[in-house]
Amino acid sequence: MEDILVEAGNGRDQPKLIVRLIRYRKDGRSLDLLTDVLDPKKLTADEAVSLYGMRWSIERMFLDLKRTLKLHGLYSSHPNLVAQQLYSTLIVYNALRVAQGRLAVEAKVFPEQISSEKLFPIFSRCLHEWAISRQAMIRIQEANPNVKLNEPDWKKMGFASIRLRDVLLHHRNPHRVKKKGRGTGRWKSYREIPGGEDLIGKV
Repeated sequence: MEDILVEAGNGRDQPKLIVRLIRYRKDGRSLDLLTDVLDPKKLTADEAVSLYGMRWSIERMFLDLKRTLKLHGLYSSHPNLVAQQLYSTLIVYNALRVAQGRLAVEAKVFPEQISSEKLFPIFSRCLHEWAISRQAMIRIQEANPNVKLNEPDWKKMGFASIRLRDVLLHHRNPHRVKKKGRGTGRWKSYREIPGGEDLIGKV
């Protein structure tokens, strides 16, 4: 374990910063991390290394929001509409995560073993088909007010079930070709949009 203070930045575009570099090497594992917590009493090197792995759950959340729930692009540049898109996406994301957790309990697997990239679109299709079917039942009932209709068991409908193997994660091919992310080089800081600075402050 190596724990030292280093100077970051070239001092031209941005002011130079003093940050803490923690280097960890053990059994072939190599880890270099930077932190602005300079006091080892507030954050020991061992704690920083232990906490480092947890950041991937946050990174994974942002990846799901951008790629799976299509938050990589904004429908509007108006701050209020951007906020609506962001908040609605977060609500949907949390609802899907709850459903993923319940599915994992029923299937007796860890939630992390289920691919959200595979599962979320299936959930969306299922809810869409269920909503259409429910709407049809309501319309039939309205057209036949004196007839008591028995609703089908929605859990037995074809759209209400999936095969576990179709949504499980698979190990990546170490020789895969990495694709360049969509929108690379086309991004624009939200600070340049009127009202964007206020929205960033509120978030």
